[in-house]
This record gives sequence, structure tokens and C-alpha cells, in this order.
Amino acid sequence: MNRPSTICAAFLCAVVPLCSPAADTTMNLITAPAFDGGQLQFDGMYYDYRDPLAQRAIKLWVPPGEEPVRGIIFHGNPGGGEGDTRPLALDQRLQEFAARHRFGIIGVTWFRGGEIYRQTAQIILNVLDGWVKMGVHPELANVPLIPRGSSNAGVTSYSFTCFAPERMVCFTPNVGPSYTPREPSDAALKVPGLLHIGPADPFFPMGVKATAELFCNVRPRGALWAWDAEEGKGHEIRHVDDVDLKFYDTCIGLRLPPDADPRKGPVTLIELAATNGWLADTDSWSSRRGGGGATYIAPYAQYDAERTHPVWLPTEDIAVLYRAIATYGNPLEISIRDIGTVENPDKDGALLRSVGGNVVDPGTRIVVECDASKMRDWERIEFRDGAELLGTVKRGGKAECTFVVDGAKRVYALVALGYDDEGRVRTSFPLHFIVRDPAVAAALQAQRAAHAAAERARTRVWKSEKAAAPAPDTADAALVAHALTPAQEKQFGAAEGAPAAFWSADTGKYDTAVLRASIHAAKPATPGQDELVRARAAHSQAGLYLYFELIDAAPGPGAEMDFHLARESAATLFTGSPLEHFTVLQSTLALSESQYHAPFGAPEKPGAMLVRNVPFPWHMAPRTQSFDAARKEDGIIVRQVNAGGRRGQEWFLPWSQVGIPGACDAPEAGTRIGCVIGYNSDEGENAVSLRWPHGVDPWAHSYQKGPNPNPWGDIVLGPVME
Repeated sequence: MNRPSTICAAFLCAVVPLCSPAADTTMNLITAPAFDGGQLQFDGMYYDYRDPLAQRAIKLWVPPGEEPVRGIIFHGNPGGGEGDTRPLALDQRLQEFAARHRFGIIGVTWFRGGEIYRQTAQIILNVLDGWVKMGVHPELANVPLIPRGSSNAGVTSYSFTCFAPERMVCFTPNVGPSYTPREPSDAALKVPGLLHIGPADPFFPMGVKATAELFCNVRPRGALWAWDAEEGKGHEIRHVDDVDLKFYDTCIGLRLPPDADPRKGPVTLIELAATNGWLADTDSWSSRRGGGGATYIAPYAQYDAERTHPVWLPTEDIAVLYRAIATYGNPLEISIRDIGTVENPDKDGALLRSVGGNVVDPGTRIVVECDASKMRDWERIEFRDGAELLGTVKRGGKAECTFVVDGAKRVYALVALGYDDEGRVRTSFPLHFIVRDPAVAAALQAQRAAHAAAERARTRVWKSEKAAAPAPDTADAALVAHALTPAQEKQFGAAEGAPAAFWSADTGKYDTAVLRASIHAAKPATPGQDELVRARAAHSQAGLYLYFELIDAAPGPGAEMDFHLARESAATLFTGSPLEHFTVLQSTLALSESQYHAPFGAPEKPGAMLVRNVPFPWHMAPRTQSFDAARKEDGIIVRQVNAGGRRGQEWFLPWSQVGIPGACDAPEAGTRIGCVIGYNSDEGENAVSLRWPHGVDPWAHSYQKGPNPNPWGDIVLGPVME
């Protein structure tokens, strides 16, 4: 399909050099205007786009190396629009899989699935063209795509495939059974598709009916598609990742020519012959038609013609996995010894999204265990990777299989098949893991290290008006940080388990911020006391010191400090264009900030982990470190302390880690550092969340609401502490 380009002819790029000559030159920061007046950026590892309203955005990770990017795994966003899959571009497990194919990974936000086919799919292609014009990856204009995702992203996956079928290797929508267009083109029907539905989905209660009707239309026309409705599944992920990664691996191998070079022009994907595939009978998911104990599957030429609702699958591997996910009443359950599952906090709900999964080294000895207690009449159990037999156990033997991971494979998708004495087969659900390639893993590690070094070396500036520090006032929106003498600096960390002596100075003379439930609660709260936390600040040429004294008499086990620091003042944030200050206009998260979390933990087991959220560049990317790692890698010191029976946290942040990380000089006296001090008394609905200075959380306060009240206050760098 040929489309006119909407990229502006006059396209200006600015290259921002790194301040350190030792930094990897491939990580130079390139910025440019987007076709629609929005912004583009490439930092050597990630491409980014955001629209002129700072709402719609796209992030692309590219694999390391000089060879061209061969394709992209594209994740739509869930949540009807406001969901965000840009963090999936940072998923290191998924990168291990994608890099072995030299595929990139895209995540997006604010692409509504219902608008993709008629309006916004072209924006995605325009952005790819815009990144091409930045002069680093010309192949992005032609690379094939694999659209995937759940909920709204499932709608996107289907519609994007129908919009540009010539670019699509395959597609896998999950729990997004809203189909635009209802009459897909013949070209779209030739793109292998695996559509996953939730029969108990509260968001799409008619999803099974809508999908069955779609297939009554497309299968007679030769659609190379299949659909399943996993038993009991609602609006959730369930086992789709255990099938989909093997499906991608298979379709890439079948459809993408090994010698294709998208730098030279469009890639002609290989058209698959329906007769080379397999068929499955959707009527046999639960009825056991034909006397078997699992969904009926067969090679195309051997399929029983009396079964009138077949779906198409590309290989026997995928047919075996399809049977495993589609069959109802599976009595077998498999697990991998000593390898737990990867926790997915977004496995259900409106904002669900996938994760990459476990990554295992080649040569690893794997033990697959099978719980067959619900199939008491089994005579033998086969363990398979897709269709490939890994091992067999007969009745009386231990239901497990041992094998060594083959480094030539990119992904395993395991399944157990149980047979009774009449040869009837029953199945487990599938279980996948990704295989690490040591050379690829080393290249990924080098890429991440170079990117981190470039980020640390990137020059940052302080954007603030300077004025004399105000008089101490616990009720204002400014916390004065007094300068330390060299002798006072040495007091930090000098006493085991106790705060530095300089914090004990008269709090009436030196400034204190008091977090009160009556003033600072982000939502109405009625705790047993009003004052819950006291905060103080100090500074030196080396960095910023903070002390949080916990006066909450009954903190929960999840009690934590949660604060933001920005390299500009509260007033500066609301001057000029908001695009210069905020990540998105639906919040007041600053482009110059970092957010810091640290739990107090139990007295007998204090917290020892730090989580930071940092703009990257137009969304907040989390980074988790132990206190020890934060000290070694970034010079951040967090101490759990006790003063007179009151617990507290004492922090030291070098100036390079105050706000968005980067190289900088110490700010001058009088500088105002934007600050929001937060305390969460626990996790869950009954937790009390306080936000100083005005009880407003920058995550929840949109820019459009203005600065009244302003979520941000200031830390003001004051005179020497006497």
C-alpha cells in the first residue's frame, strides 16, 4: 500500500554533544521536530516521540550493533488510551528475545484502538519515517512489525494489521475483541494471527460472540488466523505469553527472508501456503468431540472435513501449544524446578500488559515437574517443547523430565501430554522461557553500560531564581537547607544507627517542614494523630542532606518516604511553555526531577531498597537499587536511624543525583530546588498519604489545573548552620 508522506521537507536536527570525551560517541543525544510539531529524540539506544500536546507518545528500543534492525515488536497501550507500554521497551528479558532476531521493541501511550484504522495508524508510520530522518537507522522506514497487546492494545493490534498488512509478520491481540474494520482485506487475512479472548471478560462480555462471527466471515476467505477463549479467563493475560513468543519466533523464521535488508527498501514478507499449516477445531475445546481428551488438531491435508469450524495454525509446534491453551478442563500442571515465575503486576485489570518471562542460559539443566493428580488414569506422560519430544515417563515413574537447554533455540514453550490406556490425550497449559545467547547478552550489557555512562555525563543545569532564604516557618511552602561546615559534614554517618548531630540544632531557629494529616493528606484521612513526619534539610558543596523523623505512632509495615526533587523552583515550573517543564500535561511531574522512595521496614528488619522514578525523557522510568548499590553506583546514602526512640531516615544525595541525574556544579546559595515531600503510612486503601506543601500529588495534579494549589514547594539553599 503506497501512502503519501506527511513528513515536513524542512527537517532540522540538533545534536547535543556529551560533556565527557570518554563517553561512547554512539550515545550522543539527537533531537528534532516531529511531522506534527511534536518532538523527536534519539539517545543512542532509545527513540522517543511525543505530540504537541505532550500526550500521545512512542518509545522504541533498538538492539546494539551495526547490522540493521530487522523488525519491531509493537505493543499498543491498554486502558482505552491512558495506559502506557513504553516501559516494555525497557524490559531486559524481552530485549534478550528481540535482540536475537535483531528486532526492536516499541511501547506507546494514548493510542485509542478504535481510532487506529481510520486515524492514528498513519501517525505511527510517520514517526518511524521521522526517526529515519535523524540519520542513524534508515531501515525504520521499512522494517516489518509484530503488533501485540491486551485490551485497547488488542484492538490496536488487529486494526494496525488491517491498516498496513504488508508490514506485518504476524499479530496477537489479547482480550480486545472490537474489530475495525469488520471486513478485513485479503492482504490482512494472509498475516498469521492468533486472537485470544476472555470468555468471562467483564469489559467485553460479547467478545466470544463477536469473534466467532468474525471467523465465520474470514475463515471461508482463507484467513491464516486462529482464536481461543481460555477457560474461565476474564480481562487478563493468563497463558498468552507462553504461546505468543513461540508464535513470533516461528513466524519470523517462516516469513522474514534471511537476507532481507530494510535499509535498501520495503521488505517483501514470504506468503505462507495454508496447505502447509495445521487446523484446529474450535467446537472441540470442551466437548471432546472425536473421543479425545483435548482440542482436535491435525495437519491441513488430514483434517476431518466434517469439523466445520476450523482455525489455522502455521506449524505443528504452534498447533500443540494452541491445543494446550484452548482446551477446557486440563488436568495436568507443569512447573520448572528452581525457576519461579516472573511476577507481572499488570496481569489483569484495565491496564494489563505482558512481561518478557524468564531468561535461561544455554547448557542449563532443566527439570520440568508435572502434577498429574487430576489425571489418575494416565499411562504415560510426554514432555514437549511445542511438538518436539523432550522426554517420556511411564506409569509408576516420577512425573518429571530433565533436559539441557539448547543454545540454538531462542524460546522454549513447554507442555505435558498425558495418555490413558486407550490412547486419549490430555494436556497441561504451556509454560515458556527465553534462551540467552551469551554474545547477544554481552552486547546488551555493553549497550546498557554505555547508555548509563552517557546519562551520568550529560550536563544538567539549575533553573531557578535566586533570593535570600526566608525566615524559618513550618507553615510555608519553603524548607530552608542550611549550609554545613566541614566539621558538621563529618558528623554524617559518624554514629551507628543515629542521625548526625547537626540535626539536633534548635528546630525553632532552623527550618522544619511538618507533615500533618489535617493539611497534607492527598485524600481525606482521620489517623489517630495529626503530625506524622518532620523533615529538615542541609547542604554542602558535595550535595544535599535530608532528615525525615517518623512521629507516626502506628506506621504500617509498608510505611515509606516518597519525595520529589527538581532542578527548578516551584514557580519556574509554571512559567513559559509547559512542554519545557513537564513529562505529560495530565500530571505535574517535572522533566528535571527524580522521585525517591524508601520504606522504613520493621524495626527488627529495616528497609534496604531504594526506588527512583526518573524522566526518560517523557515518561517516568523506575530504577530499583539496594542501599549498598545506590551508594556504590551513584553516591547516594540512605540510613535508617533512631533518635530518642523515634525512627527516621537520613539521606545524602550528591548534586549529580538531585533531580534528574547528570553532571553539574553545586548550586549557589539562594537557589530554590523544587520539592514535594511525601509520606505513605502503609499500602492499600486505608493508608494515609501526605504530600507537603499543599496535600497535592504531582502524579495526580494535571498541568491544566494550574498552580493553585501548586503541588510543588521549594528547598531553599540557605546560609551556614551555626
